[in-house]
Parts: sequence; C-alpha cells; structure tokens
Amino acid sequence: MASKGEIGKGGSRKNMNAVETNAQWVEAIKKEMNHHELNEHFDFNPKNLVLITDKPMAAKHTMGGAGSTQEDMEALKKKLEVLTSVPKKKYPYAITSAQEVGWDNDEMFQAHVPRYGYSKGSCAETKYANDYVIMTHKSPFVTKDKLADHAKK
Repeated sequence: MASKGEIGKGGSRKNMNAVETNAQWVEAIKKEMNHHELNEHFDFNPKNLVLITDKPMAAKHTMGGAGSTQEDMEALKKKLEVLTSVPKKKYPYAITSAQEVGWDNDEMFQAHVPRYGYSKGSCAETKYANDYVIMTHKSPFVTKDKLADHAKK
C-alpha cells in the first residue's frame, strides 16, 4: 500500500513496479473467474443457425467429426425431425386456441387434393415466347430499337 509520503500519487500503473502490476492483474483475473460460469451443456436451435461456407482452400472436414458416434447422430436426427415437424405430428392434441381451429380439418375434408387433371395448357406460341425469354432475357413483344427509330422519322 501507499505510505504517507505517497498519498498524492494514487495507485496509478505508472508508479507501480512489475511485481505490483502483476499482483493487480492476478486480482482482476480472480474477480473475473469468480463470476465466470462455463456452460458445458451445448444445445443449438436450427431455426437460428447462421450458415457460413468454409473457405475454398481450407482442409476438407468430414461430417460429424472424429468424436461423433452413431448414437449422437441418431439423437441429432431425432431432434431435427421434432423441430421441423408440424404441430399435429408433435402433439397428441391442440396446444393453443389457434391450433384448435383447424386441428381436425385434414380428417374431415380432403382439402387441397386435386380431383381433376385439369392443368393449364399452353399453346405453341406461348411456349415459344417463354423459351425466348429464358434464352435471351428479353421479351419478344418489345419493340426493337431500329423499328422505333425508323417510326420516329
């Protein structure tokens, strides 16, 4: 600590020697480690994953890594299946009032089931125009620049 002759100097790092600076650093680390909690139970939410591609020249990594086992992969598949399934497959009954509204509609009515094979047909001209747009990235029905200039004269 500071003696009576050093009262005005304060505890600045400029006035400390290497041993005092190191002791201050150790004390700060101990304070930080007292409040530090290591979360060893890692879990992820696939809805919040940010997918970033690897660098092209990076070493190729195998799926799962060296430490993964078949049981780990099965547990991961099961979790992903539960998270991506619809509520009707997740739960035996409706959980919210909004789910109650249409909970049994798939059993009562055959909604969205095509009954007749009426597909929209297209004629040869429409098919040609669609292919032309895909090939040239321009519409065949747009007036050409030369024709527009000639019409102005």
